[in-house]
Amino acid sequence: MPQTQVCQRFSASDSDVTIRSSDNFLFKVHRKNLAMLSEGFPGEDLPTYNEIVPLSESSATLELLFQFMYPQPLPDLEDLPFTNLEQLAEAAEKYSVYAAMAVCKIYMRRVVGLEPLAVLSYAVKHGYQNIADEAAPLTLQEPRKDALRKLGAATFITWTLYHGMWTDVLLEAHRKPRVPMLHPGAAETCQCWYPFYEKVISTLGNATGLLTFGALIDHNNPLLYTCSGTIHCIKRADLWRNNITAKIDAIPKFSNIKQD
Repeated sequence: MPQTQVCQRFSASDSDVTIRSSDNFLFKVHRKNLAMLSEGFPGEDLPTYNEIVPLSESSATLELLFQFMYPQPLPDLEDLPFTNLEQLAEAAEKYSVYAAMAVCKIYMRRVVGLEPLAVLSYAVKHGYQNIADEAAPLTLQEPRKDALRKLGAATFITWTLYHGMWTDVLLEAHRKPRVPMLHPGAAETCQCWYPFYEKVISTLGNATGLLTFGALIDHNNPLLYTCSGTIHCIKRADLWRNNITAKIDAIPKFSNIKQD
């Protein structure tokens, strides 16, 4: 066990409770602050003075958490590494430190594009449905083993159902779209369609690419400007976009997925 040290920020001489972190730092704090600003530290139930309360959180996490429980400026989390933010967010929820919960929620949402699986796990665990719905589509490219490890078995089942719905739409997107009108000479297509189609499909990639499918069609539309039928291929592309977009819109939000 590492040598015991006292956290300099929380070393009050008049403290009435001492808390020990998992890495053996001592925090000399006040029961009234813990009781007033959280629901996880009931003041009258905590040992006092000579007794030490061990917690499972690290000193780095507790030093941040306790700053939300004293009348002082809140800690700056702007450059906090994600691992530390995630641990702080979990501790805030565990001990119901409401000020920390609110701030961590903002910062966890801010990094949803960088850590979608972790944010999804956090959001589902703590009932933040809007954040879960925002994070879920960004996890579609994640390996299944990573999703299982991060989400846990119950949420992984929901994620698998959700992932399957997006995969079905991805397969539909790979099918050749219907021809709404024939080109001159009763031809189904002309020389400009296949370069356009191959460009869209190659750029689309996995199911996450469906999030920008409409923009992908529009971006590559100039490849169809030499269509022998003038607008025939563009009409086909519009039909393709509208069909896939409608199927994407029909996918329920992650928070609405029901396990049978």
